[in-house]
Amino acid sequence: MKNRAWTIGAMVCVFSYFASPAWGGSFNIAHSSQDEQHSIVAYNSIANEYLAVWKYESSTDDDIYAQRVARNGTLIGGKIRIATSSKNEYSPSVTYNAAVDEYLIVYVYDYSWYDQDIYAARVASDGTVIQRRMLVSNTVAPELSPVVTYNEATHGYLVCFLQYAHLWDCPDDTGCFWGIVYARTVTSDGKFGSKFIVAETENDKISLRTPALAFNSVDNQYLVAWRYGSKEVHAQLVNSSGSLIGGELTVVENTSSSWDPLGLAYNSINNQYLFVYKKDGEIYADRLSSNVTPLSSTLISVQGSAYERNPCVAFSPYRNKYLVCWESRPVGQNHYDIKCSHIYANGNLDHFGELEIAGSNKDEWRPSVAYGTDGYLVTYDYRYSNSDWDIRGSLVAGLPEPEPEPECIPGTDKHEQCWVGGRWGYRYCRCMNDGTWSKGPCILGEIP
Repeated sequence: MKNRAWTIGAMVCVFSYFASPAWGGSFNIAHSSQDEQHSIVAYNSIANEYLAVWKYESSTDDDIYAQRVARNGTLIGGKIRIATSSKNEYSPSVTYNAAVDEYLIVYVYDYSWYDQDIYAARVASDGTVIQRRMLVSNTVAPELSPVVTYNEATHGYLVCFLQYAHLWDCPDDTGCFWGIVYARTVTSDGKFGSKFIVAETENDKISLRTPALAFNSVDNQYLVAWRYGSKEVHAQLVNSSGSLIGGELTVVENTSSSWDPLGLAYNSINNQYLFVYKKDGEIYADRLSSNVTPLSSTLISVQGSAYERNPCVAFSPYRNKYLVCWESRPVGQNHYDIKCSHIYANGNLDHFGELEIAGSNKDEWRPSVAYGTDGYLVTYDYRYSNSDWDIRGSLVAGLPEPEPEPECIPGTDKHEQCWVGGRWGYRYCRCMNDGTWSKGPCILGEIP
């Protein structure tokens, strides 16, 4: 089914001759004559590979598929059927459980046009589906936007989702979408705890949307964030057993965007979070302490004249750094590209600035990112044609440590790291008589 208003995220698969891309090169994950969209990706730390999950839109309904991707971008095996009933299934979210070496995928199931439910599936690291159609919640109200994360302490999961009021419950005919943020714990073998409320509003003019979720492995607790109305982002700490810690917090005010997704990642080394969001057409990254105290705010997208949206973020414990990705449409351009930036643990941008991950003359939408030992995998929607969306991926190398800046003595030379074609390289530099460095072209390879 095309053009679903509340579908969030998507992904696709394509041909094998793209199977071994260089770092930074774009490659296909899913492709067909139908639409594949709304991808999400997770990293398997044991097998050192990724699992990409997406929504497949046929002429009759929407289904959920997945694909294993090796650390070098090679596709492993064929696409995996996750949820393929005669009803629509969409909006997937996925996380990896290293204790049992498997994934948990959650998604929306259309029971009817006005009644959506949340289901889950357990998938082994080899792609075998262990359990299908695990019921998370099935009230008579619309339940949407599920997200899931892994708990390293209990080896279980937390699933969060939204439950909306029916349109006919609105007090007038203007329409309303106020909602409740629910959550439910899940054990590694698929047993569910009781459903509990994380946040709700009694104001029919204030809606709750686009939840985000992260697990704090140091304090053994979760942080849940969501959009509150059209101007704010709120958050709530939740302990590992499902009890709320303290009260609801306002994280961001005046975001000026009510529907864009939120990105949230936990830094296990510094015990803090990085929260990314759109504000006034730009992407911001805010560092939050473990108790959600604001630490810093950084403007990530620096083009100024571009329109930015749909941010996502991943933290790499191998480098103590983040990668933030988003959609970018410069003024005068009629399509979106995918941009990313490396962020240090202190919230500062790295000196290479924005990296163009996907910049064809066609639309590239809805990035998702996961870290690996070598770097990151970014997946995104690619408009193959006006009637055909695919899922593509791009490998992004990890950020090397910056070298100390040598003293500029006229006539002396140095080498420095640089970024070209999605890969790290080096360039020759010479100190000029005015005390500045003249920099040569970036060359692929390691510094000699």
